[in-house]
Amino acid sequence: MLPNFLIIGAQKAGSTFVHECIREHPDAFIPRNEIAFFEDPDYLDNEISQFISIFDAVKNEKAIGIKCPDYLARPECPERIYKHIPNAKLIMVLRNPVDRAISAYYWFMQVGIIPNRPLEQGLKDIISGLYDNQYPRSREIINYGFYYEHLMRYLHYFEKNKLLIVLQSDLRDNPRQVISRIYRFLEIDDSFVPKTLTTRPKQSVYSLTRLKWLSAANRLFFYTYSSDEDNMMVLHPIDNKLSKLCYYIFVAIDRYLLAFIFGNNNVKLNEYTRNILADIYIKDVALLEKFLGQELTKWKQGVQS
Repeated sequence: MLPNFLIIGAQKAGSTFVHECIREHPDAFIPRNEIAFFEDPDYLDNEISQFISIFDAVKNEKAIGIKCPDYLARPECPERIYKHIPNAKLIMVLRNPVDRAISAYYWFMQVGIIPNRPLEQGLKDIISGLYDNQYPRSREIINYGFYYEHLMRYLHYFEKNKLLIVLQSDLRDNPRQVISRIYRFLEIDDSFVPKTLTTRPKQSVYSLTRLKWLSAANRLFFYTYSSDEDNMMVLHPIDNKLSKLCYYIFVAIDRYLLAFIFGNNNVKLNEYTRNILADIYIKDVALLEKFLGQELTKWKQGVQS
């Protein structure tokens, strides 16, 4: 059995919230973890049977899916997904690309992809290309925000009616309405109200001291790190109960001790740098506006949504 829908991103835009709301629905099946099969550097060597086995636990659910927020921006993924699941429905959650880039910057520090540096300094160096050689995956922080460009690759293979595009701001302001819309898209009962609707999304970590701690936890206990043929860092989750236990102990220490000591002040990116980022995305956003038939004024102006 293969899935009939995928949550393909965008990264750091709210797809986890959507994922959890779908997981609660009695007519939906979606694994708890992200499934990176279609972006795996070893994709050509992997057996499709291993991927299919993920769905052995499916019973009578109508909507069967997976989530991996990197799929939207990875150029190899549309063709691979179409090859195996040509009739798949695709869900995209899009966020103001400037805000998404900022959130991604902190996340990349947390998982050890880029060095631990203040937001303003680090993002300026990424924009100018100073990270490119030593930390090539840092390019994703900017590149993953070109939504229209990524969307067009999918439309080369999939009909428009197979795509559902949700804005993170709408998801934040009207979660019940948006989740019901997603349920209808998946052809499952849209009157179901998931408990996740009443929860607050997990807060990102902004303290550099705490990020150093969490980066160490990820490097020691949660991931192993390698490089692919393009010298891009690849993260492999460690499938070891003792390692995971140690990781969650580190996370608990952060949440219940370090958070109390160091706080979590979200440093704001200054207006000048926000405008530079907004200018980088402005053509892509203008094309996306036309495609969606919806004004994205704050996105074009670099204003926080």
